[in-house]
Amino acid sequence: MLRNLCGVILLMIQRDTESTQVIGGRRTVVQGEDVDLSCRLIETTEDLEQITWQKSTWEETQKHNFMLIYPNGAIKFIAPNGLKARVQFIGNPSENLGSIRITAVRLLDEGTFTCIFSVFPSGAYTTEIPLTVLGKNSSFTLCITVSMIDSVERLNVIINTRKVRSW
Repeated sequence: MLRNLCGVILLMIQRDTESTQVIGGRRTVVQGEDVDLSCRLIETTEDLEQITWQKSTWEETQKHNFMLIYPNGAIKFIAPNGLKARVQFIGNPSENLGSIRITAVRLLDEGTFTCIFSVFPSGAYTTEIPLTVLGKNSSFTLCITVSMIDSVERLNVIINTRKVRSW
């Protein structure tokens, strides 16, 4: 009987930590604008130890810590990577919200941001947030699949009437 009870308790603990996760999402921003990187830990009642933010890029694939947030809201910047003066913590540790805002985004800010919630006793939960930065004068290639167009003139009308936001 005791063995069955221990097995049930272990199963309950395992199921509870399996549903715990950090949610975020992919972001795209135009150079010079501000962007919010959302990060929230859900489905846990464990004690928050700290929130860590990391960044990696195509050139520098190793993740580097750049910011720590403590449960009392205190912030510590770790690396002088050009973000310190432009990153604001907009979250709330007591609500397991670790979101940040990057102001005046630069092309060099593009990369993958990782948000890590360290909780006790189960450990760390992470999410990756890819950030794409579009240049103000970006050009792009438009690919069109044409199945049946009755004339070249009609194709030109279709392309020319599509409004594209200019920067």
